[in-house]
Amino acid sequence: MRVLVVKSNYARIGGPETLLASILNRVDPNELDLTFLALSHDAQKPLPFLDSQSFEEQPEKFQLILWKGLTSLPRGIFLFLKVVKKSRPQVIYTHDMRANMVAFFASFFTSIPWVAHVHGWLGKTAILKTRIFEWIDQKLVRRAQRVLVGSEYLKTQMREIYGLSQVDVVPNFVDWDAIQKISTPDIHEKSPFPGFRGLVIGTASRLHPGKGIDTLIQAFARLTQTIPDVRCLVVGEGSEKARLQQLARDLKIEDRVVLTGYVEDVFTYLQSFHIYVLASLQESLPVSLLEALALGKPAVGTDVGDVGRVLDFGKKHLLVPPGDTDQLCQALIRLCQSPELRESLGREGSEVIKRNYSISAAIEKIKLVLGKIGNREYENGES
Repeated sequence: MRVLVVKSNYARIGGPETLLASILNRVDPNELDLTFLALSHDAQKPLPFLDSQSFEEQPEKFQLILWKGLTSLPRGIFLFLKVVKKSRPQVIYTHDMRANMVAFFASFFTSIPWVAHVHGWLGKTAILKTRIFEWIDQKLVRRAQRVLVGSEYLKTQMREIYGLSQVDVVPNFVDWDAIQKISTPDIHEKSPFPGFRGLVIGTASRLHPGKGIDTLIQAFARLTQTIPDVRCLVVGEGSEKARLQQLARDLKIEDRVVLTGYVEDVFTYLQSFHIYVLASLQESLPVSLLEALALGKPAVGTDVGDVGRVLDFGKKHLLVPPGDTDQLCQALIRLCQSPELRESLGREGSEVIKRNYSISAAIEKIKLVLGKIGNREYENGES
């Protein structure tokens, strides 16, 4: 099966990039013959998850379209069609709005089926600019023969709100084998709290209103009144950073809360957590939650998206309503006060990830969908 993978360079490695890198490393080329097309502003590093040397050594497998905004769209479509003509793919497989835009317009000039992989929309929790882009993306993917999403929740949203019927779920995943090979340093070795030996509560997230980091900081402030020997670590970047730092100062806990900004090695920080917290107001199925659980960390999460499915094994202790500061605080107190509960829930969560959210299962589902689309086995709207 010849597949043209189209991906933009957003200069950050996240869930989509991890997925594609894993596919590239694991898939038998006799099963999926992949050609990558990068829409990138950076000719020296077309895609952050791929070695740029690959583009030089195998130009037939790694193609580049220089992207400088919407003015690049006409030329992008032209070059896209040239790559299609040369590589003769049976399926086009896209991963972001920019790629979807090129595929959308090019689809009027080619009959090759298109699969769009939507990795999540923020909806009403996003800033206006992002909401406009997401609205455009929702219109674009209607033309795809198949849409892949990372959660049952997002599939339902696609069907009920956006009117899309041609949707399949490839649950977000972790690379279990790779995570198990990560060396485990002293939990305090790289702590941003020098000399501190107490409990660390943390999250890894973009800093925007929909992630509920303000709720986490408020719950943490209440927690310190019961359990003083605790710290809060927020890993990630975003527009809310300054506001959240001010909130910590207003609550007089700025010496106990650290916002790291962007980091390359998220796992080093995840390993330092005793408890992971997902405080989101809206989610699909966050990869950072799955990664924390795979590392054996107990995780308190809000009951949004597919989070309840993942944490069902410990919902009495781990699930809280979104935006509920009091219940989040109470859940954290229970876990902080019971090392045995933390250990048992962490162990059980790790088994859930190994069993239900492995990369192997995700790749098999992607191969199945791409194979069916390439062989024209789907009828429009069939699930």
